[in-house]
Amino acid sequence: MIADIIARKGLNTLLEEIYSRKPISDPHVMIMGIGDVEMHDKAPLQVTQFEADIRLAEQLENIFLEHVTRSKTGLPYVVETLERLDIKEIEATYVSRCYMTRHGAGSFEYETKEPPYRNITEVTNKINEYQGRFRYGILDIIELAGAIDHDACSVYPKGIDVKRSFALTCLDHLDEGNVKFVFNGEQKGPINEVINAFVDLACINDAYVSFGLTGNDIKKIDKNFLK
Repeated sequence: MIADIIARKGLNTLLEEIYSRKPISDPHVMIMGIGDVEMHDKAPLQVTQFEADIRLAEQLENIFLEHVTRSKTGLPYVVETLERLDIKEIEATYVSRCYMTRHGAGSFEYETKEPPYRNITEVTNKINEYQGRFRYGILDIIELAGAIDHDACSVYPKGIDVKRSFALTCLDHLDEGNVKFVFNGEQKGPINEVINAFVDLACINDAYVSFGLTGNDIKKIDKNFLK
């Protein structure tokens, strides 16, 4: 989740830079987190006191974020294995549906009241008493590109070079081949235009699309597709 990454990593880096550069003499910093009272957040307001200690930045690793399952996914999860095997070059394939989903409570920007495409069917994600209904939203390609860039860059300090690949799935769910997406405001357009913009944003080397449930439905995108 982007908010989780920004809170735990981005703010940490920001505070370290403030403390080290000292744009003012003896800087003191306070962190405030505001949740969603209407969504019944257990901790809708979290505030630290003003601190001049770098340990405030370190404590961000342990803050409580409502409706977020704590986990470390992506490339940092396998760094230790790569280092043990002395692997310096890898290919990471990032995968996303052509729309956004969430199962459970919490904020969800660009959420739609109904599934964004008529052909969407969910076989396993059923309504239940713990998570409620399965939720849908418009794909934010800037946010997605930022998440991929953050993950890929996270292992560069370890001397690991990452070739980025990307797969866009569930294209058989689209209406008339057009995909709704967020890029400087909500838009709608042909698949190739969306993927073309995304490939440039996220510095993708190879891109794939999936139009079904099996491996036979996956196609590697060539230059003709992106025209």
